[in-house]
Amino acid sequence: NGKQSQQLKYFKELALLLAPYDEILIFGPGQSQEQMHHHLQEDPRFKNKKITIDSSDQMTDPQRIAKVSDFFKGNQS
Repeated sequence: NGKQSQQLKYFKELALLLAPYDEILIFGPGQSQEQMHHHLQEDPRFKNKKITIDSSDQMTDPQRIAKVSDFFKGNQS
């Protein structure tokens, strides 16, 4: 229960930071990105936002930056 409580608090804090954005990319190893996506789907502030999830293994900071940059460059209208 302690771990779940900490995770919920973390997801709520992330949701506050993500709320202003219309398009969101969530990626990482394991299932945490799916859990975060589910959390955001339950939040009415994210009803009309585009949320993409993707699995990825351990990445360096430059690899993460490149992944995000490539994703959003490819999604420009």
